[in-house]
Amino acid sequence: MSEPAPNLSIREPAGVVQRPPTDPAILIPFHLVLLQRSRHLLQQHPALGLTLGYLFLTAVGMIYEWIFFNAFDLQIIDFADPGDFLLVAFRQPLLLLITLLSVWVVVRLIRRHERRRNRSARYRRWTDWFQRKPWWPVAERILYVLLFVGYFIMLTASYADHSAERVLHGKGKKIRVELTVDPSAKPGVTGGKVYTLLGSTTRYLLLYDLDNHRTEVLPANNIARLTAEH
Repeated sequence: MSEPAPNLSIREPAGVVQRPPTDPAILIPFHLVLLQRSRHLLQQHPALGLTLGYLFLTAVGMIYEWIFFNAFDLQIIDFADPGDFLLVAFRQPLLLLITLLSVWVVVRLIRRHERRRNRSARYRRWTDWFQRKPWWPVAERILYVLLFVGYFIMLTASYADHSAERVLHGKGKKIRVELTVDPSAKPGVTGGKVYTLLGSTTRYLLLYDLDNHRTEVLPANNIARLTAEH
């Protein structure tokens, strides 16, 4: 009769608590987890990508326009529709570059954080203390979003202020505006007035009078002709 095989299993010493398997999401950098989940979500709901893209571009245009027109004491939200903000990102392509730059900065910070965890035991112990907290996964995501939003607003504000300074120094696009009823127009003489173009919406033309240092908003229905000035 054969003897039973010896038990070769290794038992944990008394008093040692067995740790649960490590969550893979902790080992993978946050930006890679976000990309994987976003791709999976968009594959299941393609229309959601268009909606999010529309909302994102609208928010980008709204932030830029609000900062830019604030330099001229004009509340652009009172004169614009949501669709007007969507077109701003296409009229100002640098805003899309600023968006990509902001994403790149956040990704670089995440990678630097991961490299430092691998190189510094003290830094790893410090970050492990946060990762053991139940609220940290949510707080970490909020932190990265705030970093992106803060860096994007900082760059957008700098670009908007630079654009406003160009207008205030007379370097903007000049146009001659002729109204449907222009009391200054005379027979044989070109009527209208030269303004610096600030922008336009579906219903209004936003202009800056450099001579009088005044911002004017003209309804589009009252404009008879626009002529570019050189």
